[in-house]
Amino acid sequence: MQHNNEEFEKAIRCFEDVVSEHAEEPEIQERAKVLIHACEKKLQEKARTVFRSADDHYNVGIAELNRRETASAIHHLEHALKLTPQSRPTFFMHLRLQMLCKGIAARRFVSKASCFLPSGKSFSRGS
Repeated sequence: MQHNNEEFEKAIRCFEDVVSEHAEEPEIQERAKVLIHACEKKLQEKARTVFRSADDHYNVGIAELNRRETASAIHHLEHALKLTPQSRPTFFMHLRLQMLCKGIAARRFVSKASCFLPSGKSFSRGS
């Protein structure tokens, strides 16, 4: 989410430049001020976000993944796993994301996944 905060802050600076550069054009100024307010409101909303449970982190992680914010998604899924280490959905989503992003680094998670498989099953290609 830090990345998004930086984007909102950058947008605010750009819109402030628009306001100062177009002093003689009230429509442009008004629109830029509305967008500045919208960006500031988004920054305030993000600052108030409180995560109370593993589900909160899991849901935000999935939302971040859908927005292609992989670093933030990994962060939230890892936090969810710390809170509920036996959560199958969280574990496998985190594993999938690790494999997409880091490939080889995900292998350490595969060994942990055996506790989620029915007995007698493995991750070998023939299973």
